[in-house]
Amino acid sequence: MHLNNILVAFSYMAIYNLSDDEGEKSPNSHWKLISSFNAISKTTETKKYHSALTGLTVILTKVDTPIANVEFVLAVNKRTEKEMDHALEHLVLLGSKEYPYEDGLRLLLGRSLADNRAFVYRDFTVYQARAASSSGLINHLPVYLDHILYPLLRKEDFLTEVYHINGEGLDRGVVYNERKDAEYSIDPEYDYLFEILYPGTGIGSKRERIFNVLGNITIQKVRDLHKKFYRPENLALVITANVNEEELFRSLKGVEDKILRNRCHEKPEPFVKPWQNDLPKIPINQTKEIVLKIPSFDEEPTRGAILVGWRIPQKITNDIKMLQAFKIALYFLQEKFGVVPDYSRVELFKEPAILMAFGPLMDDIDDVLPTIDSYLEDLEYAGLQQYDMDDIQYIIDMKERSSQMKRDNEPHSYIREAARLDHAYGYESSHLKEFATDYSQYFRKKDAKFWADLIQEVFIKNPKYSLKLISSKETEEQLYREEKEKTEQIRETLGPDGLKAKQEELDEAVNSKTPISREEFKNFPGVSVDSIKFQPYSIYNRTLPSPLVDFQDIPFKIQLVDVRSTISFYFYIFLDRTQLSDRETKLLGILEERWLSPEGFENTAQGVFRRKDDTFEQLSDAEVKELNDIIAKLTNPNTVFVYLGTNVKELTRLYGKNIEPLTTLFNHT
Repeated sequence: MHLNNILVAFSYMAIYNLSDDEGEKSPNSHWKLISSFNAISKTTETKKYHSALTGLTVILTKVDTPIANVEFVLAVNKRTEKEMDHALEHLVLLGSKEYPYEDGLRLLLGRSLADNRAFVYRDFTVYQARAASSSGLINHLPVYLDHILYPLLRKEDFLTEVYHINGEGLDRGVVYNERKDAEYSIDPEYDYLFEILYPGTGIGSKRERIFNVLGNITIQKVRDLHKKFYRPENLALVITANVNEEELFRSLKGVEDKILRNRCHEKPEPFVKPWQNDLPKIPINQTKEIVLKIPSFDEEPTRGAILVGWRIPQKITNDIKMLQAFKIALYFLQEKFGVVPDYSRVELFKEPAILMAFGPLMDDIDDVLPTIDSYLEDLEYAGLQQYDMDDIQYIIDMKERSSQMKRDNEPHSYIREAARLDHAYGYESSHLKEFATDYSQYFRKKDAKFWADLIQEVFIKNPKYSLKLISSKETEEQLYREEKEKTEQIRETLGPDGLKAKQEELDEAVNSKTPISREEFKNFPGVSVDSIKFQPYSIYNRTLPSPLVDFQDIPFKIQLVDVRSTISFYFYIFLDRTQLSDRETKLLGILEERWLSPEGFENTAQGVFRRKDDTFEQLSDAEVKELNDIIAKLTNPNTVFVYLGTNVKELTRLYGKNIEPLTTLFNHT
């Protein structure tokens, strides 16, 4: 037996504290259950496991859906260099030690009926995959993990994928092209506001030209970042699928064996989890209102954008349920300020922040901050009124429904948000459950004083930092001028021979890529479409009756698809156009956008269509009658077909066996 394999076997035995014979009986006992709870539904359990052997974390939610999702989460602090985590994210997908193929990950995932994506956030990097069955997910896990933990990170791929200078002296590269467009937007100013709120942390940064940023990154720096953060101890697998633990852990055994063999070969440095230290405070002399010019062809000093931010000086884990209160308060205020933001969000870092953006090209930007300040001053003086509390209760109801719909329709999306926060900032076994809990019922009981005090603490007592971004044609022209001057300088410095060498280096990098062979592709185990387990459902209609529904009392044809859901549904109405003349078919365009609009329709003795605004004032009485005749034909009960998917038992409990709201709506129309 190879020495590394012997050492791996001893590692397992040390964890199990068993003899060889007994070790065979407990192949997964090193996976320790950290927490278990029900967040998606009463019957859907989420479990968090930690590997005592390798430090890997698995967060598994068993859901009975055909789509199996996995998200690989890595907490990353890019304090040293901008865009380095972005460069690493791209390079990870370009081949691994075991699968050194160009585009190999995508092709092999395709054999598992799976696809993949990746995202870089300010405090972590996420790799995602979804498969059409749990067996597809199990099949591709080792391949994806090999890319994440053991990528090639070749210099040649850095040149083609991240940044290079071509034979014409032009800056190019996939990452470069992605980020270059952002320079001509307000995106860099978001980074600047985050740098003000979280100075020196790597969460934000000041505006820099992307060719300077990427020009300072080397492949060795990227490798060092990977070595520091892309470690099993810093990797969480967030899985939402119909898969059992034994099958999952069995698929990970080869990966864990490889991790242990590599540790035998090269002892890793002690792991220091990012984002555990306290964040630096905002300097007391930090300017609270900064004016900047942003690139734009629109040269108007009163047009531009406003970015506003508040940092909340409390750790995210101090009182996790308050994160939901911050979101409710933000939603309430943005409707009250008198100026609606184009973007607003509670940003969840080690200490939360609230961000609002008005723009990018907004008139009268000088009015935004005084309007916000005026409302907050009035609120501080008068407090919240009963109609304000009615609005807050409505927001809580809306948020609760939205949360329930996400748990019904997108359970992976719901649990992954909690898993990311837990992985980056959690340290107690209870934190994942707390991050995944909906606290709507708790906050529904809070009175006006609670919300007034919260708004005062977060938005009034906390300093408000803002960037006023003025539209500037001169700034845009300066960016173009800098690019042109840099290109000319490169051409002059390198000369014809240097440019030729750059192009030759690029060509060699492109030609060095190894495509996966047809034989290797075919030998990789595929997944059959027969493995897809579709969600169970039942169909009811006039010929497939149900005791829950009185189809004879419904005036139109309807088909109900009974699915396991709480409040979610999908709803289609099919109208028969074959009975319309050619002219009537052409007139449907007039009705299409106005069909359910109260401005365009009203139930009257003359029909449901009426002239209410300038759009239709030119229509004659005969034309209005013609439109009403079209509606009458289309809504004939004998030709209408309704297709409704929902929880039928819950539907009829609420609305009766004849589904009264649908019948009423039909009769109204």
